[in-house]
Amino acid sequence: MGLGCSFMKQNLTNGKDVLFTSKGDVLTTRLNEIKHTKNTIYITINYFIF
Repeated sequence: MGLGCSFMKQNLTNGKDVLFTSKGDVLTTRLNEIKHTKNTIYITINYFIF
């Protein structure tokens, strides 16, 4: 039996996305900001048959 936890934090700013179309056009968009936080608590149980 086990117990664990995990924490993840992402912070992205000032990005650029470029899309090339089949007609040869280039479309550009700007990424302003992304903030993502994830907390995880988990329990594990191991059972051996043999």
